[in-house]
Amino acid sequence: MHDLNEPIPSNLKGAFTCVFDGGCLEHIFNFPQAIKNCMEMVAVGGSFLAITPANSFCGHGFYQFSPELYYRILSAQNGFAVQEMVVWELDPGAPQYRVKDPDALGHRVVLASNRPTYLMVLATHTNASNIFEKTPQQSDYIPQWSTQKARSVPEGTQGTWRNRVPYFIRKFARRLRPEPDPFGSEGFERVEKYRSALR
Repeated sequence: MHDLNEPIPSNLKGAFTCVFDGGCLEHIFNFPQAIKNCMEMVAVGGSFLAITPANSFCGHGFYQFSPELYYRILSAQNGFAVQEMVVWELDPGAPQYRVKDPDALGHRVVLASNRPTYLMVLATHTNASNIFEKTPQQSDYIPQWSTQKARSVPEGTQGTWRNRVPYFIRKFARRLRPEPDPFGSEGFERVEKYRSALR
């Protein structure tokens, strides 16, 4: 037994061909250290597999995780490659959706769902690397860091109409609108091969 808030001993590094997080990391305060421990325990050529809360699990643990976090952590920079990333709502028979890498798309992949949603991540440890030698950054901020320029936000786009319309009217108007498909953007692709495994 080991407290994942703390670094693992050297005898556990590279000791396993597969490390599985089935709902542990969201309960550990020192997440950067905990995920680094998991990655360090995977032997080169081995796999890291996680099934973790992504949305509408507020109060379940310390954290809920976005797909981008895992894409940036389990990256070539840290000696890993994501093989698969899938989200699905906690509902019998709910479809599963592959999540695309925001960096490859050139924009954020946003999920706003009112149902509890899980995230499954599978990654391979491709080569020995000094994990987190460079701090991971959200992909759409990397150009701003590299050019030292802050992203400009067009004037008048910061919810000006929201400031003028009373909350009770906005709440009523939301009830009249059809609920948008949370997986309707190009960042999600429906898949069928995990249906039986993820029920």
